[in-house]
Amino acid sequence: RLKGNWGTGFKAPSLYQLYSSYGSPSLKPDESKSYDFGFEQRFFKDKLSFDLTRFHNDFRNMVDWDSATSKYKNIGRAETKGFEIGAKFLPVENFTIGTNFTYTDTQDKETGLELQRRPKRQANFDVNWRFMAKANFNLGVTHVGSRKDTGYTTSKGYTKLNLAYLYDIADNFQFFTRIENLFDKKYQEVRGFAAEGRSFYAGARANF
Repeated sequence: RLKGNWGTGFKAPSLYQLYSSYGSPSLKPDESKSYDFGFEQRFFKDKLSFDLTRFHNDFRNMVDWDSATSKYKNIGRAETKGFEIGAKFLPVENFTIGTNFTYTDTQDKETGLELQRRPKRQANFDVNWRFMAKANFNLGVTHVGSRKDTGYTTSKGYTKLNLAYLYDIADNFQFFTRIENLFDKKYQEVRGFAAEGRSFYAGARANF
């Protein structure tokens, strides 16, 4: 199966970017044009699938952090492009193994430098098991590569593991629990700001 998309985008600055002590009320909305194309191939009666996608995004007035002034600013022109490759395997009914890898190249067209806080390499691994008809277990592993941060600094890459369990108590009532960052990995999505350690969540969801 061949696939492709083309579109335009519009994003207004957030209130924080406009009016915080790091913001600027004169920020303009950023605009984008993007396209992607690729293909998907299935094998062995749909038990194995493979897909590849090439993407390209052009931005005008992108809102980004300016380390020289410690404020948000508009970048005249910017570009992100790359590819994503993925695969899924269904060895038995109700059991799925999936993985994907994304490579992204970025550039501030005014300075020729990489955009901040955007990893070149990111990968995911996912196992989903639907058992007992009403129960679902999910294991997810995410790896984010190193990325340029403010100034000439670089944020290190990290890998974290998440677990989730869901149970359908009734047709319209579901119980869920999950553990994020199971091994309590110390990492920073933004340099200087530590991300959460191991976290536990539980709750219920109802549909009417």
